[in-house]
Amino acid sequence: MRRLCRIASLTVFSVFFVVGCGDDAPGTGNQHFNQACPPVMTLQGSAQLDLWLTESASLQVAVADCSAAPIAGKVIRFELSDNNGGATLDVASAVSSSDGLASVKLTAGPFDATFTVTARTDWIPRSLR
Repeated sequence: MRRLCRIASLTVFSVFFVVGCGDDAPGTGNQHFNQACPPVMTLQGSAQLDLWLTESASLQVAVADCSAAPIAGKVIRFELSDNNGGATLDVASAVSSSDGLASVKLTAGPFDATFTVTARTDWIPRSLR
């Protein structure tokens, strides 16, 4: 008999740090953008998944500017919460493609669990849950 593993939610949020003033140092993650029209990251698909034990699913977020134009080349980090029943992600981070999408493959573990997958980035100024 196959057993079901329930993923309670996929949480999408971001952390933005403003440090000092002046020019940004390369690679700091502090990006220039129009603060009146900041970029956004949104979950694609359902925020709740039901997977059979050891079954896999693709999780995807989209990054776009305030006019909904995709943003390519942004690093999105994905994390599993504790007590995840042995679930795994195929990669810890993904880079948004030309269509603004970043994806990871989630594989449910061999044990029943309800857990959260979190997508983070440090260049968007507000959080989404």
